[in-house]
Amino acid sequence: MPPEIEIKEPKILVVEGYDDQRLISALINKIDIPDIQIIILGGINNLRPYLNALVISPGFQDIVQALGIVRDADDNSLDKLHSVQDALQAAKLPVPDRPLQPAGRNPKTAILILPHDKQGGALEDVCLASVEADAVINCVEEYMDCVQEKVETPPNNVAKAKVQTFLASRIRPGLRLGEAAEADYWDLNHSSFEPLKEFLHLL
Repeated sequence: MPPEIEIKEPKILVVEGYDDQRLISALINKIDIPDIQIIILGGINNLRPYLNALVISPGFQDIVQALGIVRDADDNSLDKLHSVQDALQAAKLPVPDRPLQPAGRNPKTAILILPHDKQGGALEDVCLASVEADAVINCVEEYMDCVQEKVETPPNNVAKAKVQTFLASRIRPGLRLGEAAEADYWDLNHSSFEPLKEFLHLL
């Protein structure tokens, strides 16, 4: 069962984990959008019970104006969109037809699957795209090519491995994805973050 949800803001943003929360919080601070409360699921499989708990939480009907859900595309963005739509429908909330297209009002709902308009991937891919012009990326690619050739069982998530390799080159190596955003290691002004900014403005 999800914990009791205390509603504090009129805009609710539901994310998968702490890295998502810290990175999106850094982006919210950068573009100065107020009144957004971020709820961390601790795993996307918790989405349906969290939404069911959210709609019966004290203040939901009176306070919440907008509800946004962000999740990774992983291996199939369409499947992930359908899973979010099903969870919204089960909670008797408005169901958007597609990402970045709000539905309903009071609350308005919106969905974003990352990276936007891609068949698969995750927030790590968005971050990597934001530093594609960094000279170290060539080193990261060469290293990963070497790993794929030399290691009997290479990483099963190449984007995560590339993120960790890139962050190992920074002055404070070893940061997590969200911590790296707070340290300005990702270029939050890059076009790869535009769909996420658009989504936040939709709320």
